Amino acid sequence: MSFSRFRLEDVGQIGEVDVEFGDLTVLVGPQATGKSLFLQLFAHAIDSASINRTMDRYGLVWDEDLRMFLNLYLGDGMGQVFPIQGKLKEGTRDLLDRAVFHGSAISQDRSSGRRELRLSAGEGKISFMSWSTGQREFVPLLLGMYELLPGGRISRRSGVEWVILEEIEAGLHPEAVFSVMSMVLELLDRGYKVVISTHSPYVLDLLWAIRSIKGLTLSSEDKERAVCGLFDISDPAMSLKKSMSNVLDRDVRIHLLRYGQGGMVQSKEISSLDPASEDEDVSGWGGLSGYSGQVSDLVADFVSKSRRF
Repeated sequence: MSFSRFRLEDVGQIGEVDVEFGDLTVLVGPQATGKSLFLQLFAHAIDSASINRTMDRYGLVWDEDLRMFLNLYLGDGMGQVFPIQGKLKEGTRDLLDRAVFHGSAISQDRSSGRRELRLSAGEGKISFMSWSTGQREFVPLLLGMYELLPGGRISRRSGVEWVILEEIEAGLHPEAVFSVMSMVLELLDRGYKVVISTHSPYVLDLLWAIRSIKGLTLSSEDKERAVCGLFDISDPAMSLKKSMSNVLDRDVRIHLLRYGQGGMVQSKEISSLDPASEDEDVSGWGGLSGYSGQVSDLVADFVSKSRRF
């Protein structure tokens, strides 16, 4: 079936989305703005016969009732999972809510006879598989952070020294990446050793900014304000301000892994992230910033050439 556009109204968090398709169509936007929901419903639109046959095969009957169909296809609408008072610092919860969940709450639902995670959106509840990809990827990390960052007088989880996080940016909008990094800073503040891998220039953007702030001739208060400003926090609570600014006293190392001689991977330290460095691995942040710069340079070159005609 051929589609030139697809329009949704009043579904989940979507008020009105009208997309006209090209050969390549890209959906962008902050976390939980309905990109995954739009794609799942579009997938049904272009392959409804096959999907309906599969639903019939497994006894999922909806009798042409649209609401029932959406409940079966996307999941019907619990202990609370997020936000939870006393889990994470209030400022951290606010950052995550603003960047990842947008006022929605996560809870456990047992109405179907089994425990399922549901995301509230207005009066409805959205099943796990219909969340944004970033939300699905993030929730296991959130639950892990609950264990590592206990509330009350307990500073850290007993017997745990190292925290290893792989590609924390998976599926996340840049604003949400910064929110996740705020939790990484809290891990450091509580004395954990943290190792992360990333493909995100935003992670290195943040670490470069922190390194730059650390080297400035500023009062401690101004440095604290600068670090909090990176997360768009204008009036942080004292505890949050402390956990974020304490990163200035931590030893941050950044290593590039790349293929070298003989086709084998080798490592190289690029911790300074100095954009003025003659070493392209350092100035290009291990290649993470180089590609966007390369695209800008190429476009600028052809724009200049076009003006000559």
